[in-house]
Amino acid sequence: MWTGKLEDFSNSVPVFPSQALMAASNLVLFGILLALFIRRVRPGLVFASYLVLYSVMRFLNEMTRGDYVTPGTGEPDLFAGFTIAQLVCFVLLPTGIFLWRYAYKHNSPVASGKK
Repeated sequence: MWTGKLEDFSNSVPVFPSQALMAASNLVLFGILLALFIRRVRPGLVFASYLVLYSVMRFLNEMTRGDYVTPGTGEPDLFAGFTIAQLVCFVLLPTGIFLWRYAYKHNSPVASGKK
């Protein structure tokens, strides 16, 4: 159980609230994906949109974080100047674009069932 005093930690370095930014951007992303889902777009388009939008959002958010250090070693957790999450985004973005194009090329729009 934690029994320390809160004021003991008040002298830390000021940081950017990247977790709050990520939470807010995830809410925006949810709204966009929900709107696509309600419009009943082509099969696979919501998932492809998630991959594209999340990878861009996460890549940009990683620039605001200051915690890319391997725990225990203190060494930077970077590869060619990018974090591991940014490298994963380099894979997700083209995958999402490929699936997006595939959904438009090979799938027809879903019928809404409304008359």
